[in-house]
Amino acid sequence: MLINLQKTEMDQSASLIIHERVDKVVELLMQKLEIPIPDFRRSYRLRISLNKKDKKKVLLTGVDSNGACYTLFRSLKVTGLGPAVAVFPCRGQNIQPFSQQVENTKATDFSVQCTFQGHYNEPVLTLKVSMAKLTS
Repeated sequence: MLINLQKTEMDQSASLIIHERVDKVVELLMQKLEIPIPDFRRSYRLRISLNKKDKKKVLLTGVDSNGACYTLFRSLKVTGLGPAVAVFPCRGQNIQPFSQQVENTKATDFSVQCTFQGHYNEPVLTLKVSMAKLTS
C-alpha cells in the first residue's frame, strides 16, 4: 500500500495506491475503526541545576520527556547571577548544558527568559528560579 499526493517510482510495486494526504487517510481509518485520535502534546523541559563539583555554576539544559538533551530554545537570557545579562547560546558556548558562573553569591533568586524556536508561535517565557531550591 502506498499513500502519497503524487505518483512515485514505487507505484508499480504497490498493491493499493491512495493519492491523498496521510493525515486525512489516517483520520478516516481511525474513524472507521472507532479509535479516538489522542491530542498531540509535546513534553519538553528546561533543566536548571548547580554544578555538582563546586556549586558555583548554574547549568541550563533543554530536555525531552526522556531526559535527553534537546535544542528547545532559540535563546536563554539569565539575569541576577552576575553584573551582566548572560545570553545563550553564545560564542564559545553553543553546546548544552549552558553554564553561567554564580558571581552574585548573595543572590536568592535569578531569572531565565526563554525564547522558543518559534515553530508553534510560543510566547517568550520568563522563569524566576530560587537558589534555595537549587541547593536543596
